[in-house]
Amino acid sequence: MTDIDTATREQALALAGIAQFVLNAHRLADSGRLDRVPLAAALRVIFATNPDHADDVIGDPATIADGAIFLRRQLGRREGRSDDAPTARTIGLIVRLAKRLLGRSEAMTQLGGAIGRAKFADDDRQIPGILDQAYRDILSPIGPRIMVRGNPEHLQNTEVTEHVRVLLMAAVRCAVLWRHCGGRLWRLVVFRKRLLAALDGLPGAVGPA
Repeated sequence: MTDIDTATREQALALAGIAQFVLNAHRLADSGRLDRVPLAAALRVIFATNPDHADDVIGDPATIADGAIFLRRQLGRREGRSDDAPTARTIGLIVRLAKRLLGRSEAMTQLGGAIGRAKFADDDRQIPGILDQAYRDILSPIGPRIMVRGNPEHLQNTEVTEHVRVLLMAAVRCAVLWRHCGGRLWRLVVFRKRLLAALDGLPGAVGPA
C-alpha cells in the first residue's frame, strides 16, 4: 500500500467533508426528512474553530464515507451517475465561496461571532436558526450564491431550509479546512492519484465508486 503523507490525507478528509455535507443538503432538500445525525455532524464541524488537525474537525472519518465514495468516482474519471452533476456543481461553488471568505477578514470575524453565539446558545433549538441567519447575512453576500434545488413543498418548510443552510455552512467550513491544509484546485489534477489513495484509506469508503 502506498504511504500517504499527512498533508494529502488531511486534504482528502476535508474534501470528503465538503462532498458529504453537500450530499446531505441535497438529500434533505429532496426528501424533507430531518435527520439529527447529519445535523450533529455538521455542528461538530462548524464548532471546531481551533483545531490542531483535520481529524479534530471531521471526527470519525466513517461519517463522511459517502462523500469519499463520491469523490473517488469523480477523481477516478469514471462515468458519473445521472445525479452527480448538481452535487459536483455545488461542491465547486462551495470551494469558490470559501476562498472568497478567507480573503475577507471582517466576514471571518462576523462569522466567528455568530458561531460562538450558536455554540453557547441557551436552547439547542435556537442553534439552526442562528446559523441560518449567519449564512444569509454573511456568506450569501460574498457569493457565489448557492441554490440547492429540491422538492418545492419541503423547501417551504422553515426548519428544512435552516438545516440545509447549516449543512452548507459545514461544507464551507470543510472547504476552509481544505485550503488551510494546503489544498488547491491544481493539486486535484497533479496529485490526483495520491488523493485517490488517501480516500481509499478512509474508513467506510470501500463501497462501489
